[in-house]
Parts: sequence; structure tokens; C-alpha cells
Amino acid sequence: MTNNTSLPCDIVQDLLPSYVDDILSDTGTSAVANHLQSCKSCQDIYNSMITDDPHQDNADQQEKEIDYLKKVRSKTRHFTVTAILIAVLLAASGTAVYFLIFSGEYILNSVKYNLQVSSNSLKIEGILPDDFTTGTQKIEENDGVISLTLPAKKKTFLSFHKNYNVSYTSTTAIREVRVNGDILWQDGTSITAYVNRVYKSKHPYIGSASDNASLALALGVEDSFGGFTSKLQTSKQPYGWTICLSEPQTAAEEILRKKMTTYAYAILALIDNVDSITWEYRDASAQAHTYTITTDEANKQLGSDIKKTAESIRDFQKFTREIGLE
Repeated sequence: MTNNTSLPCDIVQDLLPSYVDDILSDTGTSAVANHLQSCKSCQDIYNSMITDDPHQDNADQQEKEIDYLKKVRSKTRHFTVTAILIAVLLAASGTAVYFLIFSGEYILNSVKYNLQVSSNSLKIEGILPDDFTTGTQKIEENDGVISLTLPAKKKTFLSFHKNYNVSYTSTTAIREVRVNGDILWQDGTSITAYVNRVYKSKHPYIGSASDNASLALALGVEDSFGGFTSKLQTSKQPYGWTICLSEPQTAAEEILRKKMTTYAYAILALIDNVDSITWEYRDASAQAHTYTITTDEANKQLGSDIKKTAESIRDFQKFTREIGLE
């Protein structure tokens, strides 16, 4: 290698692509040109760069792309034919395949259950709506608590209506039976769907407006009295909840207050720290009324601590029957 310039060969070779593309500054172009005149090694590299046929490179690239596209089209054609064959087979086999793959299972709230429990065995019948049939049942056991999952599927013309009829023997004495998350039986007491719904809204603090509303709706306050708004007294004890009925109440005062008392008892039992329930409402003549029930008054009337009547769902079921909530 001969190099009579002050610019090193490695620097010149790094600059050659830019020199070929004519994007160097005038100073850089002049320096590289001077170097090439006196350096055969760099001159040979430069000559090889400008004599390569770019058209041939493009042709080779195009040929590779064509080969790739041919492979893609071949795979796509194969996939399309396969998909068509699968579709034909599914159509030929009928909609049973469709429902086997795609049909869902549902937890129905409208199912009527007939449950019998004896020591460590149970038998349950579930009456499904006419347009449903049984799904995949599951039974779990944990320390005397039997949990059953009994889903339902929509009936098709290839299936038929079927009800649940399940028998099970536990390894220990049964103390609770749950079906699809609801407690149907606890320590010898059958639990109704209504009590399950209401008891799920049990909560510790009157300050939670959303929980209060959920409880009122579960009890059926809106169904009985119409819409309502709430006012809470939570700044200091005693804590209270005022339920303001939006619509005039046309029922007789005795009947109205009896129902209000029943709901108030349930609320006092299910919210741990509430001390009083007040109803504000107007009668048919638009006259305003206020009616309050306190925990102390409820305890005196019932002869027991109302806060202990909902310690378990079994206790609350008995309490609802005592006060005539159901």
C-alpha cells in the first residue's frame, strides 16, 4: 500500500461510500480524491465499488421476492382449501358440532331447588326452565360445606329438556350446602333466595352510601315505596340513616308504618354500626311525616339484641320469619 497523503487509508475507506454518492463536503471530496491518486489499495476498492452492477443486485432481489411470494401463495391456497374442507365437514355433521364448540353454560337465578339433607348425604332436584337443559355439574367438599355448581345450557333441537337430580354422600357431617354461590341450607335451616340476596348486602359501616342503596334495593324498599334518596348522620354517634321517599304514600298509616318497621329492623340488623332508621315521606294529601326506629327501641320490642340476629345467614333467615319480612 502506498499512501503519500496525510489522510489515513482506514479513514478514506470509511468515506468512500459517501464519496461515491457525492455527498461529501468540498473539502472531504478533495481530500479523498487526492488520496486515491496516490494510493493503489484504496483506488482498487473505489473501482470495485463503482463497477458493481446495481441492476444485477436488483434482479437478484426481485427473484428472491418472487420465490417468497410463490411460497406464500402456495401456503395460502393450501390453508384456504383446508378451511373450506373443514367448513363442509362441519355443515355435514349438523349444528351439534357448533353447540359443542361454542355453546355457553349459564347460572340461572330462576331455578327452583328441592333439597333434602340427612347427616352426611344430600339429594337435590333443580327444576330448569323448559328451554334449558343441564350443564357440567361440579361438587366440592370442605369441612362439612358442600358446594355444588349446577349450570344450565340452552336447549337445542338435538338436545332435550332435563332437570337436575343430584345425590351426594359426604365424608363428614354436612353443615352447609351451597349451590351456584348461594347458601341453600345451613345447620338444619333452609335458606330462601330472598334471604340470600339480602344477606349478601350486609355491611359494617353506615357511611357507605352505595352499600346502603344496595341493601335497600335487595330488601325491596323501592318496590314497596317507590324511589328514594338518603341522608346520613355519620359525624358522631348515634349514627343514623334517613330514607326520604320520593312518592306520596297512599297506604293506610298503620299498614305503612308496619312495613317501615319491618324494613328498619332488617337494616338495623344488617348494618353493624347504624343506630337509627328514619323515614321521611308525604301522604296522599301531601302532608309530611317522619318516623324513626332506633336500635334501643327495636331491642326492647323484640326482647333481644337486634345486632345478633344476623351473625349468620341461618340466624337472619329465622329473624326474617319472626318479623314477617318474607
